[in-house]
Amino acid sequence: LRNNGVPDENIILMLADEIPINPRNPYKNGMFVEGVSRRSLYNGTQQIDYRGDEVTVQNLRRAMLGKGRGRVLQSNQDSNVLV
Repeated sequence: LRNNGVPDENIILMLADEIPINPRNPYKNGMFVEGVSRRSLYNGTQQIDYRGDEVTVQNLRRAMLGKGRGRVLQSNQDSNVLV
């Protein structure tokens, strides 16, 4: 998203962290996109707003409604939202 001009303050990132810690993952604590550059998606440059057990349907709903404890949407009827 950032590479396409979306500023950080308009991104809420939720990662369940299941893949990087999975014992079958050959790249411990890493995850890569197949077919594109071998750049890790977990390279420390992202600000992760909700991680692990914080990634729930309830927290997603709260973030979408602007009522979460963490980072929430600051949108209105004219906003475009990508989920």
